[in-house]
Order: sequence, then structure tokens, then C-alpha cells
Amino acid sequence: MKITFQISDIGIIAYLGLCISLQILQVSVDWDFDYVRRYIAEGAWWRLIIGQCVHSNIAHLLMNVAGLAGLYILSRLDDMGSLMIVSLFPILCLTGVLLYLNEPELERYVGLSGALHGCAALMGLALVFTGNRIVGWLLVTAIAVKLVWESSAYYVDTRTADMIGLRVAIESHYWGVVAGTLVWLVWFLKCRET
Repeated sequence: MKITFQISDIGIIAYLGLCISLQILQVSVDWDFDYVRRYIAEGAWWRLIIGQCVHSNIAHLLMNVAGLAGLYILSRLDDMGSLMIVSLFPILCLTGVLLYLNEPELERYVGLSGALHGCAALMGLALVFTGNRIVGWLLVTAIAVKLVWESSAYYVDTRTADMIGLRVAIESHYWGVVAGTLVWLVWFLKCRET
């Protein structure tokens, strides 16, 4: 299989570079880029997005970067890398807004996991309808099972919480999937028009 460079590769490299740069600034200069509800309410709306680009520690950053890279590689296999890169920003925005509007008890949030779940939902649905249906259904099913498991009484993820140094914000996973599904729906309807 021949791997070629695509313009969407620049997008993923730029986004990963942004996450790493913000992480370095947050740690070395002690700047605070976190999603903090109080600051957002006071007008720092940019935290809805940038708060998802910073992480609690290097392990948290590496887990999310690996997840994003894995989804991007999967999207490239079906020539949907551009769809994922173009959709990442709207998914980040929607996830942040949905968290703010629907989770008033969530005071602080960092990490990309909500948007990652949104990208996974988007790619799964896109593959089901226009690409490799088997991979698409596997991805959609895996996300659905994970969300059900996380909302069950049996879910206790102390291992990940210990590794990242904070509680896993499973509500971000749910709202990320909603955001990814909404972005997919817009893309799907737009595709049907043409």
C-alpha cells in the first residue's frame, strides 16, 4: 500500500502542534488555559475550545494525541482525512458549548476526550454511509457500548483517573458524541444535496 501526503496531514500536524505548544506554555509559564466555568461566564468564551487542547499532564496529552492520530489514520484509509480535519474545530466548539449549557456542575475541564469521541462518532457514521460499512458499524457500536458502560453503575475508572490526575469527565464523552453526530448530519445532508 502506497502512502501519500495529503493536505489534511498539515491540519492534523498543526492541531497536534497546537496541543503540545499550549501544554508547554501551561506548564512552563504557568498560564491557565483550562475550561473554567466561572471564567467562561465572565466572558472568556475561548476557554470552551482551548480548554480541550490542554491536558492535566503528559500522560493525559499522550493518550489523547494517540487517540486522535489513530482516528486520523483510520480516516485516511477511506480517504476521509479531510472530513475529520475540517470537522475537528466544529466538534471542539460544539462540545465546549454543550458542556457549558448542559453540565452546570462541571467547573473545570481539560482534555480532548470529548472531541475525540465526537470525531469517532463522525467517522463511524461517515464510514457506515459512504465508506467501509463494517469498520463504520464496529466504530459506532464500540462508541455506543462505551457510553452505556460509562453511564452504568459498574463503571469505575480509577486507573485512568490516577494516570491523568483527575476524574474522567465522562459527560464530555457523551456531549462529544452528540457534537460529532450533529456535524456528521450537516455533512451527510450537504452530500445528499450534491
